[in-house]
Amino acid sequence: MKKFVPRDDEGILTESESYLNIDQHKSSQGLVSIIMGIISLILLIVLFVCSYTQRGEAGVWIGWSGIGVYLMSLTGLIFAALGLKDKEAKNERSYVGLVLNGIVFVWLTVLYWGNL
Repeated sequence: MKKFVPRDDEGILTESESYLNIDQHKSSQGLVSIIMGIISLILLIVLFVCSYTQRGEAGVWIGWSGIGVYLMSLTGLIFAALGLKDKEAKNERSYVGLVLNGIVFVWLTVLYWGNL
């Protein structure tokens, strides 16, 4: 989406008929959300592999690490929502972060709450 602001020949904003074309910026919250989603997904896979190689006897540290990954994906979801809320930014990064963090969050929610 393109936005237009009026300007005159000296670059001073006026109510004249000339326009300067300005593009929307990319969302920094979306980028943070993508990074957190990738890290969460990698850590989740590492925790699954560690637990599998120790045949389920990995100990409490795997569970606490999983809760840390759960909280990281929740934080990534919050950053994605903030990126989507910004009307001046493009939303592609926020949507990707939302999907990545959403997958990890739902996966861990089913894993933890399904065993109660």
